[in-house]
Amino acid sequence: MELDGNSVKPEKYSWLKFFNPPQTANEQITLYLTINFNEQWESLGIIGIVTFPGRVKFGLKSGELKFKLKNGEIPYEDRQWITPLDVEITKERQEQKSSKNKIGLEPSLASDKAGIKASLGTDKTESKTDKFQFNTSQISTKGSRENPVWSFEVETGAPILKGMLGKTELGTVTVTGKPCYVEATFEVSRQDIKVTNSEGPWLKELIPEVRASLDIAIITLLLKHKVQPYLSRVELQYV
Repeated sequence: MELDGNSVKPEKYSWLKFFNPPQTANEQITLYLTINFNEQWESLGIIGIVTFPGRVKFGLKSGELKFKLKNGEIPYEDRQWITPLDVEITKERQEQKSSKNKIGLEPSLASDKAGIKASLGTDKTESKTDKFQFNTSQISTKGSRENPVWSFEVETGAPILKGMLGKTELGTVTVTGKPCYVEATFEVSRQDIKVTNSEGPWLKELIPEVRASLDIAIITLLLKHKVQPYLSRVELQYV
């Protein structure tokens, strides 16, 4: 993860605006984020007090980019990806056809006696149902002005986060004092990590239930000893 900042100077006072002077504006810093997501192999060896020969490949299903600002703030309206879920709805209509037998009864008048005549027919019915497919945004923002957070979520139907944002505008810091500090950390929890592959003698003849429990144990150990308190950290200072 990389974080760059470009300062935006406030508008200077001009004598041409003597009769309508501009209000004093704070300095601002536009933040640009570069972040890459992919799978990674990790040799296990000794993790804590447990020895695991072999290695695992893991990726992230989600995570949070957390900021701590000193002498600065990022108002909600000055952030990118401010919509919690940018939902695009695709509607498909399915037609279902069915048929059922119908028995009709009607009076019959014969030459010698009255009776009832039965007739057999078929009624065709049609019903229409709508299917909805949801494509949700992978990034949303929350948090306060001094401690904003950007949440990254896996795309619908994808197993892990993959891809890169290359120097993409993230938001604008309003400087309230100097020096202004910006600290950014990318943090994950146990639910954010997914084991996608593994190699080791302990994999032999494992039933799926045991394998799933082992993956959870490995994720817990990875979280405790490899990826906490954060995966990546960047600090900027503006004086």
